[in-house]
Amino acid sequence: MLGGHVSVGDGAFLGGACVFHQHMCVGRLAITQGASAFSKDIPPFVIAAERNYVFGLNVVGLRRAGFSAKDRDEIKTAFKLVYTSGLNIAQAIEKAATIKFGAAAREFIDFIVHAKKRGICPYHHHEGREDHED
Repeated sequence: MLGGHVSVGDGAFLGGACVFHQHMCVGRLAITQGASAFSKDIPPFVIAAERNYVFGLNVVGLRRAGFSAKDRDEIKTAFKLVYTSGLNIAQAIEKAATIKFGAAAREFIDFIVHAKKRGICPYHHHEGREDHED
C-alpha cells in the first residue's frame, strides 16, 4: 500500500503487502521484502526489509540492469561510506564529495543528500557478519 505522493524509482521492486508512508521516496532498483513497512526514504540499489531497515545492496539487480563491475564497486564504496564507516550522514556526505565517483555511485550519494526530512532507512547490522553482499 502506497501512501500519497510516494515516489518510486525506475526498476524498483516492491514486495507484496508492503506499506509505504506518504511523501517518501524509493530509489531506483531498490528492492523491498514483502510484508515490510517504511516511513523513511529507501536509497537506490539497496535491499530494504522489516521496518525501515536496509540489509545490503541489490547486487543481483545491479548485474541484471547491466551495471559494470566498476560501477558496482563504486556503489559498494558509497554504500559502505554511508552505512558502515562509522561516520554520521553529514560526515559521509562531506567525505563522498572528495571522491570522484561515477554517475551511479553519485546517484546513490545525491539521493542521500536530498532525502526527505524523515531521513533514510538505517542499516541493519547482522550479528557475526561484516559483509553485506556476495
